[in-house]
Amino acid sequence: SVDPGLNGTGWAVWDRAKADKLVNPVMSGAVPKTNNEMPLASRAAWICTALDMVCHQHTVMEVCIEQAQFMEAGKGLAAARDGDLVTLCLLTGMIVGNMWRMKEGKGRASYGWSTHLIPVNQWKGNLSKDKCAYRIGKLLPNWTNKSDTTHEADAVGIGLYAKGFFDGH
Repeated sequence: SVDPGLNGTGWAVWDRAKADKLVNPVMSGAVPKTNNEMPLASRAAWICTALDMVCHQHTVMEVCIEQAQFMEAGKGLAAARDGDLVTLCLLTGMIVGNMWRMKEGKGRASYGWSTHLIPVNQWKGNLSKDKCAYRIGKLLPNWTNKSDTTHEADAVGIGLYAKGFFDGH
């Protein structure tokens, strides 16, 4: 599961054999923050490459990604005005495109991972990042957020939602 962001993209890898169980992710983390002075496309490509490495390392079969959407609350309006929403949509599109790209292997072409977009208001509702992290901590008391970003916790929340264990409403 992936929570995209140019200032921190969180990810969590889940054990497919335990998809119906409330268990910690096999591993979770965050892509290191990119340099704000790099061109946008380069920053997004760096994030896509880092996620690609995680997916290959863990033999990922399916990816759930938070789908950006316009929110009419104060922060949502500010993000839309500043162009952050457009930037996030670009990054999400690049991640999805990277996941779907055609790969060559053993004389035949095979497509990438099965990808699902999960709208932010569907999995998280209006919960703040802090409240999400709190609820995740209640569901998974042995899980710890190892990065300095809330994106890792949100990636875990998206995964828990996809597994049927998290409801942000």
